Parts: sequence; structure tokens; C-alpha cells
Amino acid sequence: GHSATRRPLVLNILVDALSWTVLRDRFAEAMPNVHRFFQRGVIFDQHFSTSEYTYPSLAAIETGMYPQHSQIFNAKISCELRPDYITLSERMRDMGYATANLMGDGSGVYNAVTRGYDRLIVTPYRLHSFEGTERVIRYLEGMRDADHFIFLHVTDSHPWPNGNFTVSSSVQARLPLAARLIGREEKVPSPYLPPSKLSQEAFWQSTHDLDRSLGTLFSYLESHYTPEEYLINLYSDHGVSVFSERPYIVDPYMTGATWMMRGAGVPEGIVADELTSAVDIYPTLGYLLNFPIGENVDGVLPK
Repeated sequence: GHSATRRPLVLNILVDALSWTVLRDRFAEAMPNVHRFFQRGVIFDQHFSTSEYTYPSLAAIETGMYPQHSQIFNAKISCELRPDYITLSERMRDMGYATANLMGDGSGVYNAVTRGYDRLIVTPYRLHSFEGTERVIRYLEGMRDADHFIFLHVTDSHPWPNGNFTVSSSVQARLPLAARLIGREEKVPSPYLPPSKLSQEAFWQSTHDLDRSLGTLFSYLESHYTPEEYLINLYSDHGVSVFSERPYIVDPYMTGATWMMRGAGVPEGIVADELTSAVDIYPTLGYLLNFPIGENVDGVLPK
């Protein structure tokens, strides 16, 4: 059911590997639909991740805790989140929201980071924004009798080793053959991929594709909800290495993350230059939605 104490829709969109350090100067050009939408909200211009890949970053966002406090930092050294550390989805469910993770990679299931979601659709490595947009719209149209907290994880802009994944055909068609062929290379995890013309062009193309999909979603929300009825939160878990000449773990391209918000209670037309971190997302939602923040939370509310 609906309640005057809740918003009809709270939507968290995790855009995996969307580096704000890369995107900042070309934001309006590369993502015109997202740029237009969040001009009526807040964009955090000095926002940084707590880790360089998704597994610990997702935990930091969903708990508001640094990895050294949650103990969730590596999938091969598995640790379940303590039950007295209340996740973001648990807070929302306790408030009466229907909680749905409509597209995720599953990295929060076994460590209990996503234990508050009533529904989880896990589709590892197939987290396309066009499909996620359609899932959200269909879900909202089919479930009009509830207030929703929805999580959507998309990986359009995430670079992958070319031996495992193929970049967009539109990128391949534009580049000469020499730029498309990758010879024998030492296996490198995706967070540390070296720069290449192919990876960089793939990033910009996928960012453009992402903008087209999210533009459809935002147009739907604007036509079906008033700004007081929704809270839209778009953020990334980390950046990318493919624009850095010498990638290293605290490289600005790898740690410079994206965060922007629009909707109920969010100031309009602000580009905030204060330093913010992935752990600050949790207390910010707590402030805007009026749920308690435990003493275990490391994040703080931005000014």
C-alpha cells in the first residue's frame, strides 16, 4: 500500500565504472539526457569510491561502512555482514517500501549486503541499461499499489578484457582493423586494464548508449510522477583505468566516481565541490527519507 510518510518511488541506479574524472568535461555532450535531468538536482563534483572494483564498493554503498569495518573486501575471503549492521535495503523494507533489486550481479547475496531486498534478479555480466530500463517501467506499471525502493545495476560503461567480451559493433565499425585487433597479452583484471583506443572508444560509445536508455526511463518518470513523489539516485562504484597512462590503485581515473541526485528534498541546480565518498550515500538517503543511521556507519551527510 501507499503511505504519506513514504515516497512512491526511490530509485538507486548503480552505473558500474562510470568515472566522473573522465566524464566531467564532456558530460553535457556525452550524456545529454542524464545531464538535463540532473540539472534540477545535485551533482557531486568531487566524489570518490572506496575501492577499485565492485565487490567491496557495493558493500560500502549498501552499508555506509568502509571495508576495514564491514570486513567485506574480497570475494575469495568471504565474510558475512554482521546482523546488527543494517543494510540500506533493510532500512527501506522496515519503512514499508517494497524492495526490489531488478538487475544485479549477485555480489551482495552471500555476504548479506543485499539481504533486505524482497526480490533479486541476478544476471551477472548481462547488466544492460536498455533491459534494466524496461524492467523498471514494467515493474512500476504492474505494481502501482505499493511504494517502491528499486535498485538497478548496469554495466554499459564497464571495460572488460577483450578476450572475454566484445565491444559494441558500432565502435568496431568506426575503428581501423589495427585498432580492433588485440594480440597475445598478459591477463589483467578489468580494474587494471591498460589504455587503448578500442577501450576508450568503447567507453564513450557505451556511455552514449546508456544515456539513450536512461533518457527513456527519466522521460517515463517525469510523465508519471511529480518531483515530490520520487527520489532518483545515480552513482558509480568506481572509475576506470583505460584513460590513465599508468594505472594504479588510487589513480584519479580509477577512484573518481559519479554521484548525482534529484527529487524530493534534494536542492536544485547545485554542483557541490565538497569531498564526498561512496559511504556518504547511505546517510544522505537516511536524511532525505527519515530512517535511522547506526553508529557503525562511516559516511556523513554532505553539507
